[in-house]
Amino acid sequence: ADVVGLFDFPFMVHALAAGTAVALAAGPVGWFMVLRRQTFAGHTLSVISFPGAAGAALAGLPLGVGYFGACAAGALALGGIRRGDDGAEARESAATGTIQALALALGLLFVSLYHGLLNGVSGLLFGTFLGITAAQATLLALIALAAITVLVVCWRPLVFASVDTEVARARGVPVRVLSLGYLLVLGLTVNGVDVVALVDAELRRRHPELALIRSDAVGDLRAGWATVKRSWATTMRRAA
Repeated sequence: ADVVGLFDFPFMVHALAAGTAVALAAGPVGWFMVLRRQTFAGHTLSVISFPGAAGAALAGLPLGVGYFGACAAGALALGGIRRGDDGAEARESAATGTIQALALALGLLFVSLYHGLLNGVSGLLFGTFLGITAAQATLLALIALAAITVLVVCWRPLVFASVDTEVARARGVPVRVLSLGYLLVLGLTVNGVDVVALVDAELRRRHPELALIRSDAVGDLRAGWATVKRSWATTMRRAA
């Protein structure tokens, strides 16, 4: 009875729908990620959404544009690496690590320029699973459906290209296109839930002074600046 009662709460229904979509897509997408030895790339693509969303907020663009746009740009960058020849795995690992480091640095830079406080940003990035809205659950279900559909259509050539890249290339399989397409699918899957709104709400809850910093009133700006100075002084004392 207690379990059934959970479905009386909309946030639990949304979380269950989102979790089901994630589980259905994560199975085949994750299988290919392991088969292609691109687990590091999967982690990096999940990190890239951070600077994308922060950069979009800084530029005044819709957050979803930066969120998914950065993910697509990262997939394009990783997809440009030739796979299958000598040294390909080393080059891919080096490029993946470089992109990840650059993404984290840009994310912290954009957040600082946006006047957000950096305390706990890495922990806040993932939001809360129980805070997913109906619209986000629907979007995630559509992304999961698209990812599964693409994998079903490209299953045989993608398996061939993943197991023996050079032979697949010699047989005329479009290895580069498949690699890029899979990375796009992987990026959309690992970034399927748009948590930007959740992160912003959690930052506002933990740091109500952010409303003062973003205010147009002179008094609020002075109070916000005083809070920033106190926070900075506390940070310096901890560093010392």
